[in-house]
Amino acid sequence: MIRFAANDDMPAVCAIRRQVHAVHTTGRPDIFRMPEHAEEFDQSLYETASHENYRLLVCEADQKITGYALVRIVTVENICMKCDRLDYFIEEIGVDASCRRCGYGKELMEYVFAEARAHSAASVFLDYWSFNENAARFYESLGMTPKRCVVELAI
Repeated sequence: MIRFAANDDMPAVCAIRRQVHAVHTTGRPDIFRMPEHAEEFDQSLYETASHENYRLLVCEADQKITGYALVRIVTVENICMKCDRLDYFIEEIGVDASCRRCGYGKELMEYVFAEARAHSAASVFLDYWSFNENAARFYESLGMTPKRCVVELAI
């Protein structure tokens, strides 16, 4: 079941978030590090999720939080170079390591897609790190396609 997160869900969400962050610290240790204080890392999610243009969703099964998605509602209006539009940007998504490949990530994504359609959004988009091949395959399996590429030259 997908629902909006409650305060009681935050410890479980933060634990999953730390698991996801560990993937990033392993994949790009030149960019990511584990915070020295988990409380700071957790607090950043509490603060972000409290903003009015953010939605924090959780997936729950058997009274356990199995995953989460942090979604930002992006509105572009009155910009001379861009069309007015509403988009859903998935800033973070994660599934508990013990629950991966059980359909919870897909359930979260499909919920976000349905919410975006219900609010007449133009798209749902996200980004992921190129080292994360599992993420690439997952998003492709949902029908998502590249929108833009970011390239780098390490100096």
